[in-house]
Order: sequence, then C-alpha cells, then structure tokens
Amino acid sequence: MKATAARWASYFFTLLFVYAAFSKLLDFENFQTQMAQSPLLSAYAGWASIGILALELMTVLLLVWDKTRRVGLYASFGLMTAFTLYIYLILNYAENIPCSCGGIFEKMSWDQHLLFNITGVLLALLGIVFIRKEDARGWIRSAVATVLTAVVSGGSIIALFFSSEYLMKRENAFIRRFPQHPVTEERTFDVKVNSYYFAGFDRNYLYLGNLTSPFRLRKINFQLNAERTMFIKPKMTVQFHQPPRLHVMNQHFFFYDGSAPVIYRGKTDAPEAELLMYKNAYFNQLVVLDSAHFAFRTIVPQSKHFAVGTLGFNSQQGMIIHKNFLPGKVSSLFETDGQLLTDPVNQDVVYLYSYQNRYTVGNRYLQKTQTYNTIVKAGLQHMKYRTMKNGDKRLETPPLKLSGTAAVYGNVLFTVSALMGRYEPRKAWKEANIVDMYSTAGQEYLGSIYLYHHGQGKITDMVITGDYLFVLRDALITRYRLNTAITKHFRTGEVENLKKE
Repeated sequence: MKATAARWASYFFTLLFVYAAFSKLLDFENFQTQMAQSPLLSAYAGWASIGILALELMTVLLLVWDKTRRVGLYASFGLMTAFTLYIYLILNYAENIPCSCGGIFEKMSWDQHLLFNITGVLLALLGIVFIRKEDARGWIRSAVATVLTAVVSGGSIIALFFSSEYLMKRENAFIRRFPQHPVTEERTFDVKVNSYYFAGFDRNYLYLGNLTSPFRLRKINFQLNAERTMFIKPKMTVQFHQPPRLHVMNQHFFFYDGSAPVIYRGKTDAPEAELLMYKNAYFNQLVVLDSAHFAFRTIVPQSKHFAVGTLGFNSQQGMIIHKNFLPGKVSSLFETDGQLLTDPVNQDVVYLYSYQNRYTVGNRYLQKTQTYNTIVKAGLQHMKYRTMKNGDKRLETPPLKLSGTAAVYGNVLFTVSALMGRYEPRKAWKEANIVDMYSTAGQEYLGSIYLYHHGQGKITDMVITGDYLFVLRDALITRYRLNTAITKHFRTGEVENLKKE
C-alpha cells in the first residue's frame, strides 16, 4: 500500500510537471515576460526561465524510473516548497502582485494557488515517507534529507528575492517592471490644435501655452469640462528673438524668452504682465521655483557645454552659475544635454540627461546634489566620430536619445522612455508609450507604466497634479488617475486622502 501511495504521488507530479513545462515551452516568450514582471525574479528572468523548465523536466525523468523515483520525489518536494514560498512572498512582501501563471493555473487566484502548492508539498512529503516499506529503518536519514531539501529550496527563493530587489532598483540591467493597474484612464479632451503644451497647474486647473500663439493662456479644469482663455498683455514690450513660453505656478504666470533675454510676471486672473528681468541672463531652459526665484540652463561660451544656474529677484541672491551641478569637462555637448525640471512639492531641481542613463537632483539652491542612474542603457556609446583629412572630427553616428518628455512630483521622476527594454513584447511597445518612474530621494527604480495611445500618437507633454497624470498627444489631453501604489511615494497630503478612500 505504501509503495502504491508513493507511485500515485509520482504519477501526479509527473503529469503536473510535464504539463507545466510544455505549457511554458509553447509560449516561452510570454513566460519569460511574466518572469521579468515577477517582483522576486525580475533580475534573473533570463536564466531563471530556462532553469525552471530544466528542473521540471529533470524531475519528470527522475520520477518515471523506479531506481530514481525517491530522488524525484525529493526534487518534487523541493520544487513545490520553493513555489509555495514564492507565492507567500508575493502575497505578503511584494510591492505589486503580477499576473497569475498561464495554463489552467491562470484561472486560480493567488490564494487558491497557494493552497494548491501547499497540498503539493504535503503530497510530495507523503510520497517520500511511503516510497518503500524498508524506509521505516531510515527515518532519521529521511528526515534530515527532507529538512535539507526544504532549507535549500526555500533559502534559494529568499536569496533570489532580496538580491533581485536590489538589482532591479539599483543595478537594473534594463529590465522593466510593470505593476498591475498603476493608472486608470478616465477621460479625454480635444484642444483642436497640436501646438499646445502644459504651462503648469494650480489646485483645480491645468494651464496651456501655445507655441504658435504664444500670448494665449488657456485654462481647463481637472474634470476637462470647463475652460477659458486669456491673452497676455505685457506692460512694456521688448523684441522677442523666438516665440516666448509660459509657465504657471502659485497663481502667477511667467512669460519668457531666454534668447532676448526677458521674463515677465503676472497673476493668472488678470492679463497684464510686468517686466521682471531684461538682459540679465541668457538661457535656453527655465523652471520656476517661486514667484521671484528661478533655475535656468545656459551654454558656457568658453567650454561650449551646458551649465545650470539660479536667478533671484527681491533678494540678495542675484544670478549664480553652479559649475558643479553638471559635469564641467566634456568632449561634446551631448554629454550635458537634458531636461531641467522642478518638483512643485519641495522645489527640488532635477536634471534628466537625454543621452546618458542618469539624473541629478539638488535643492532649490542647487546644493546637496546627488546623481542617480536610470535602468536604460547609455546612449553615448552609439556615438561615432570621423576624423577628416584636415584633422577635424565630425559626428558620423549620433547618440541614442534615452528619454522623451518628463515631469517630477513628490520625489518621483516620470519620464517617457525612447528605448525598449529586455523581455518586452514589441506589440505593446508599438501600441503604447512607456513611462518609467524613479525616486529623486535615492537610487531606486519604482516601476513603469504602459500608456496606450489608441492610435492618437505619441506623448508630447505630461504633468502630474497629485491624484492625476495628464498627458498631451497631439491635440488630445488624457486624464489618468494614479493608484495608491504610486501616490504613496508622494510626500504630500494627497497620500493620506487616497489611503482613506
């Protein structure tokens, strides 16, 4: 009877692992993608997907032969123990719960899958106990082997969990992780023309500037069902060298052209704009810190590279170029090219490099700077120069641009990626924009979001307002509600409100 019980246990595991292995082989690309999304095994998706298949098939071979059946049952016990602990860690310690396994197990919830695996562990244990009648003389040896198998299999899963989390968040090999339902698409609004951009927001409204009609300031509520337009009226007109841009913060709008250079300031409830600065500092990017303080990017004439500085009015600060915020010694302008951003929650200044996999964070005075890496591979390695006969070097192959539009809110950097990561389906890449999220408070990759464009085009601008992510695609604004897995990283009152809902 004991031998019969062991044989039936081996039959069960043979069928189970044959089915599991072949279902993975038939859709290996999808299986590897699911492994890459696992909170426990993301960093090891390549070899782990192959290793699991090999272990399952080797266990089947051990189970079908009488001489190796005992070893096969120990292997079954070890695999089921590892799978059980894996699901337990997913349910209790993972930041996000991925999709379920394929095949018949796809119909099970994670809790049901956990119960199924616990049953499998007990069945394997019974098979080991009943493998032969003479096992009664070797209880100690059998117990020790069982405990060692459980320790090795369980310990391996725990070790993989901690090491994978470290690698994914700090030393990622360009493997993205996509949490379940990170955003909910709620509604869209047609602004009719594709020349608009986000100029800012306040507690209830989005503000839009227009590249072809630069004096127009358009105001739309967060519900995307009410709007009004105001035309800026500078009190003192100057000659603009390029179309001026608008930025809105704290009930003020700022109207500026860095090549003139000029900055106007006004209130969002009135069109008049007073001259705040004229010919003090040339700049090609500007972010507003408060009503009288700014950070800007300019080109240093001597070294021909970008530098970041601060401007202050109504104070003793004046203009300061912060030479150490960006690298000073570079071989090309590409090395310091990027986007200057500011966090509206804490006024931190963030510089996201366009061709390098890093971003620099500093406080509003550009002090206490830290530089962190993104998971995207560096784009400068693709840059090639050709030496001409006269000795001059000319760019032959430009570097790869790594990021598109970006925004910062509550210590989280959102950036639209320009490159596809490992184990990502090409179909999803063609149908969606991928937004990567990073902490600006430390070296940590927080995850990525698929934003499907439904044929509306690529994202040209985006803004985060706390509860919502707004994106602009050509002439369409789409509002997404961010879930609590994302907003918990925002150090604002909105986090507490979301938790209470």
